[in-house]
Amino acid sequence: PAERICVIYNAFDSSLEKSSATKSDLDLPEKPLLLTVARLTAWKGVDALLQVIVDLPDIQLIIAGTGPLYEPLRQMAHDLNLSERVRFIGQVSRKELQPYYAAADYTVLYSGYEGLSHVILESLDAGTPVIASDKGGNPEIIRHGENGLLVPYKDVEALRESLKMAFSGDTLQKLSANASVDHERFAWSYMVNKTIALIENPFENA
Repeated sequence: PAERICVIYNAFDSSLEKSSATKSDLDLPEKPLLLTVARLTAWKGVDALLQVIVDLPDIQLIIAGTGPLYEPLRQMAHDLNLSERVRFIGQVSRKELQPYYAAADYTVLYSGYEGLSHVILESLDAGTPVIASDKGGNPEIIRHGENGLLVPYKDVEALRESLKMAFSGDTLQKLSANASVDHERFAWSYMVNKTIALIENPFENA
């Protein structure tokens, strides 16, 4: 029953120093730049992202993370003649990710399922809007057309159209202006206090 459900959101650490890095700081040309941060598994949808940018020749992509599909995805990028536009940076720390969030135009999380993604929170906290699948907790953070775009999963054509929209007109400027995080809502203290309150008074605050 709904009255016996209480959602307590994940918290995240917003204390890391923000970066002001640019594309040129990362030795990248001044062209549209996407960032995806994920464990490289099938449900993260990175293969669909590679398929789509083949037809969008201006877009560059940085892929952060490792996993069982790391080498297959590198091979796929090579086979699709994307080696010049796709950069795999492997596993990096949250601190090392800050320049990439800052330089990217969008973070993309096109996964088949999610809980509440820390990647989305980190990207918005860096001021970078997000293009995400409409799965799991993503729609609870991303407000379509306001701080990012939500895309049906797994619909490659919809992803392609969303990327076109993302870089058309003043879309990027509008979404970037609203890319931020409610730090109180996702603070560790808030999560802990809500959890304690629920344990001490079950469902009283549900």
